[in-house]
Amino acid sequence: MSKNKLKLEKICTFFNGRTKPNSKGRFPVYGGNGIISYINHYNADNILVIGRVGAYCGNVFYSRNKCWVSDNAIGIILNENVSNIKYIFYFLGKTNIRNLAIGSSQPLITQDILKNIEIDLPSLEEQKRIADILTALDDKIELNNQMNQTLEEIASLLYKRWFVDFEFPDDKGKPYKSSGGEMVDSELGMIPKGWEVKELGEISEKIITGKTPSTKDSKNFGEGTPFITIPDMYRKVFTDKTVRHITNYGRKKIQNKVIPKNSVLVSCIATPGLVSITSKESITNQQINSIVCKKQDLYFIYETLLSLKEYIILLGSGGSTTLNLNKSDFSKISICYAENRINKVFYELCNYIFNQIYENQFEIIKLENIKEELLKELL
Repeated sequence: MSKNKLKLEKICTFFNGRTKPNSKGRFPVYGGNGIISYINHYNADNILVIGRVGAYCGNVFYSRNKCWVSDNAIGIILNENVSNIKYIFYFLGKTNIRNLAIGSSQPLITQDILKNIEIDLPSLEEQKRIADILTALDDKIELNNQMNQTLEEIASLLYKRWFVDFEFPDDKGKPYKSSGGEMVDSELGMIPKGWEVKELGEISEKIITGKTPSTKDSKNFGEGTPFITIPDMYRKVFTDKTVRHITNYGRKKIQNKVIPKNSVLVSCIATPGLVSITSKESITNQQINSIVCKKQDLYFIYETLLSLKEYIILLGSGGSTTLNLNKSDFSKISICYAENRINKVFYELCNYIFNQIYENQFEIIKLENIKEELLKELL
């Protein structure tokens, strides 16, 4: 495959974004971190957007439709007679544009920096072929993400109906509360008879606060046990991929911090309130508390802690600029705990949903790995 090496300025025109008008509408507004709002105006159509300033400078986005490019971004208009916009999008995406930024405290990408990026440009037909392959992978990844979002919403709705509205099926299969099920008073308000208010520590088999092995000893990190940090938890039900792993050598030093598969993780420092589930035996850093629980309580505890995100953030504030919810206070969170029969049935109903979410997440990882290899090979 023959390629021409050209500077980006030979195939593109550039413009700095503008402050967005104060309105609401249907056109997306792009900043350095993607879509930030929607307004009634647009200043671009079918373009690439590059984050211009700050923490998100160098991020690359593609908008196939009309949009507004904000003053925190640069718009790139392609000459489509010689370049395929999706090919250029993927090429720039694999280029670490942020490394080209000027300034330290406030990194900045300028038009001149972008203009001088050299790009490998095969024939227009070859560009389209490569872009179509990578787009097909992205489309499948997005489909899996959308499926998981729907499945998560179904599980959350079921949780709310059973454990917030108390409309779980009674002995006759009818909604408990609206069918006249007996309610009793508690410190959390009225709850079904036979249910109890318990502390999180009481319904957990164990709560483990993670620990980071010494980073001064390089032998602690390498192939081995997944080492989970807060970024590994973002937008994931299952923490199935981590940036770092702890070797057997490092694991021996913190063996009491190993958490089993199907434990519930909650971030409690700096960014409290993220919740996920371990997909395999793991170790976390000290910013995360892990709940080792009975099998039947897994999805109940997960959904409960998801619903308590704002409360967890409030508990972690404590008047400090850095949010920090310690293990003792975390363990004392009060929860309305159902009788065993209800939790068992809830687990059985949710198990299919969460298994499908895991399968979709696992496929996403495989697709992302394939895409990463293709980017190296094709671009």
